[in-house]
Amino acid sequence: MILRISFLAIYLLLHVVSYGQTVKTNQRILEERLVSILDSLNISMPVDSSEVSLKVGTIAGEKRFFLKNRLIHYFSQKDITINSKNARLQFEVEQFNVKFIYYEENRRLFGMDNKLQRKMYLQFDGWLEDSLSGRALNYFSIDKNYYDYIDGNRIDFIEQSAYSFTRGRLITTSKWTKYIEPVIVVLSVATAVYLFFSLRT
Repeated sequence: MILRISFLAIYLLLHVVSYGQTVKTNQRILEERLVSILDSLNISMPVDSSEVSLKVGTIAGEKRFFLKNRLIHYFSQKDITINSKNARLQFEVEQFNVKFIYYEENRRLFGMDNKLQRKMYLQFDGWLEDSLSGRALNYFSIDKNYYDYIDGNRIDFIEQSAYSFTRGRLITTSKWTKYIEPVIVVLSVATAVYLFFSLRT
């Protein structure tokens, strides 16, 4: 009986905390990070203009559509009008690359715990330019990795998006790391707990 209670306590300890958090889709994570980056650039219209034109370089396909859509939304929230023809200020993006990877955790319990580490790699490079003088006003080069933890059983929800580039790739671990190591750890802890209660009684 004591041994059974010990196993139950360990299982709850390893699982309850990690799954009590709100799960965000990959697209939502990307959108939030992009806004955070744009905010950090502190774009305060370095020239006398309330308009901006957008250029996204050689970025093509759905990445181009996604990026322009998010930039238009961002600038509209800042009361900055998009004017592709007459705006003095140009916001140019040269690179926009995104990659999602999922890593299996070493602490999986008998294969039942499917917690994954989610990694998002984001590259975002460009500059602000005064089209009247042709002078670059502010360069930016973002090359970062972002990490959090997700429930691998909810991948279908996490990858809900019209954009295929927001889907990730799973990096699996060996059977030793996935099953045997957690079993040894749990048995060791359970034995210690069992001996503790046995000695007290």
